[in-house]
Parts: sequence; structure tokens; C-alpha cells
Amino acid sequence: MLRFSSQCVLSKVQAFCKRNGVGNSNVLVAVSGGPDSICLLHAMTQVVDPEKLHVAHYNHHLRGDASEADSKYVRQLCIQHSLTCHLGNAAPGELTPGQSHLESQARWLRYRWFSELASHLHCDWVMTGHTMNDQAETVLHHLIRGTGWRGLRGIAPIRLLPTQERPGAFLPSPLRGEGPGVRGSFLPSPLEGEGLGVRGSMIEFNPVEKPQTIQHELNPLRNPSPLTPLPGGERGTRLLRPLLACTRQDILDYLKLNNLTPRHDASNDDLRFTRNRLRHQVLPKLMGTKPDIVQHLAQWANIARKHYSALAQAARQAEQQALVHRTEHALALKQQAMQSLSEDELQVLLHRLWRNQRWAQDAMNAQRWQEVMEVCHGTRTAVELPGRIMVRNKHQVIQITKPMD
Repeated sequence: MLRFSSQCVLSKVQAFCKRNGVGNSNVLVAVSGGPDSICLLHAMTQVVDPEKLHVAHYNHHLRGDASEADSKYVRQLCIQHSLTCHLGNAAPGELTPGQSHLESQARWLRYRWFSELASHLHCDWVMTGHTMNDQAETVLHHLIRGTGWRGLRGIAPIRLLPTQERPGAFLPSPLRGEGPGVRGSFLPSPLEGEGLGVRGSMIEFNPVEKPQTIQHELNPLRNPSPLTPLPGGERGTRLLRPLLACTRQDILDYLKLNNLTPRHDASNDDLRFTRNRLRHQVLPKLMGTKPDIVQHLAQWANIARKHYSALAQAARQAEQQALVHRTEHALALKQQAMQSLSEDELQVLLHRLWRNQRWAQDAMNAQRWQEVMEVCHGTRTAVELPGRIMVRNKHQVIQITKPMD
């Protein structure tokens, strides 16, 4: 049974890579040191040339000695398997246990670094170890909070990483007399004699007997080779999740068969967090009634993704037809073009408008969106929303305005 699960994981990763055009180009694998990322890394060493693999580990410095032990584990693993390793660090004080939105802020920092690093290394692909269980937990979480088709899509198997560089990232700067380096907003820090560490950036070394530091010079952002274009023809570094077709048990079986001993993040056991309660309490109870609930929730995410894609296409076309005027703080749209949309299409269009304007949606619950749609349909004339956003229907033109701060 273990051997079957191991072969199943490897065959699914191989099929995923082939389906998405992952050839023999550089691949960046995000490795936390936990079971999923270690499984992914091990499988990828059998799918692509290991010399093309780059391991990226980001230390948030939120768990004290455990965080440092994770970094050391990943570094030693790379030396053991002759893989190139990149270490990134959050700046001192940038993340603090107990701060609001800590998880989302940590994720943003981590993925921003992945994006910059992938561009710098000319990697077309960044891979993370999300599994089918992660997908099921995400769909459940979104259902509990209240969501539409967009949220029900769960974790995307493939999407673009943002390409915006933060100020000062990867600008040439001499570091300790060692030539062009990497300058961020953080101070350089030595890392156990294994090269030059750069806080907020990365260290790269080749796993030889005496690891050597390779300085990074400025490389402009670039587009990857035109493989497997995403909907809409977007180009950029792609984020891939090859393990979404594998359950957590598949992963554990793979690790056992291949004698891999990953790190354990104790914060994943903290039941104060909703996701952990879903993982350790809710899903096991559901599985007691329906053993294949994880697979069903993952299938529902696939269905929702296809449905949302069609809605998003209709919303893009409607926006082109409806838009009369746009500034940073105001929108004007033809009511007739918006009335022609179904309720689902209109909702997707409104979310799209808010995102494009960079207006916060946190306080926009289902009732608030319904009120906006009523203005669009002409059943009410105006509504004031959180953030002092005003939506009015004047002479068959939908006016949406936000005061300048």
C-alpha cells in the first residue's frame, strides 16, 4: 500500500508537470521543511534535472528556536542532496506574534520574496506543496465565512505570481567588499559561516565541501517562455501546486517509504486558529460520515473554478461595454450594460471593479453587495458603503465614488 501511494504521488507530479509544460527550465520549490514541501521537493528531484532546481526557504522568525531549526534543516537537506538553496528572512520587527492579520501579512511577505527571487534566478515556475486536504480545508473555510463562486474555487493549481518589486529590491550594492550584491531594506547578517546572509533577501550557495557565496546582480523582471498561457494570455512567473491531486495520507505514505523525516510546525496544532480546527476537528468528523469528503470538496473547487472562469469572461466583456469614466476615486458605468448581466455575472463584475480600484472588500459582506446590485438594477437609487464609498444611479449611469483620503 505504501509503495502504491508513493508511485501515485510521483506519477501525479509527473503528469502535472507535463500537462503544464514544465520542461527542463529553472524551477523554484518553496520548502518550509514540513511534510508537504519535503515530499514535493523529493518528487521534483525525480522529475526534472536537480541542477535546475532551486530551493527557497523563508524564515518569518515567529517561532524562536524552532524557526531557526527549520532553516538549518532545509539547508542541511540541500547540502545532502546537492541542491542549491536560497534563504530569506523577515526583517526584525516586521512580523510580531499576535499582530492583526499576521498570517496574511506573513504570506504576503513570503510570496513577494518568491516572486522577486524567481525573477532574479530566471525561474519560470515557483512550486508550493499544497495538497488536496489543504484544498478541502480552504473550501470549507470560505463556506463558513460566506463566499461566492470566486471563493469556492479554493486554491488555484496554477496562477501568476505578482511581478511588482518592492522598493530597493535587487539593486546592485557592495556588501562587505564582495562585489555586486543584493540590497533590500534590511541589514546583512552572517549565517553560521556558510556564506553571506541578507535579511529580507536570500543567500545562495553551492553544496560543495566548503559552500561558496554567489553574489546576485540586478536582473530585470522578464516573461517566461510562452508555455501553457493562462486565461487572458497573461505572462509572468507561474505559481504551481503539483500536490493538489494528492491527499495528506498519500504524502505521509510517500515520506515513510522514502525514509524522509520532515519538520513539524507546532503552530499547526493550535486550535485557536480556524483552519487548524477545521483540520483536526471538523474534517475528521465529516470523514467519519463520508470518508471521501476531501475528494468531494476538491471536486467542487474544480467545478467552481470552471464556472467562475465563464463568469469572469462575461464580466470582462461587460466592463468594456459599460465603462464610461474611471479615475482613482471614481467610476461611471452604463446601467443598461450592467442590467444585461445575470446576478452571478454582476457580482463578479463588482468584485473585479473593487479589486482594480484597490478598494478594500473586507467589510463588504453579502448584504452590502446585494445593495450595490439593487442600485445597478434600478430598484434603489443610492447606497453608502464602508470606506465612505457611495454608489448612485443617476440618469441610467451608475456612479461609484470614494473620497480622497
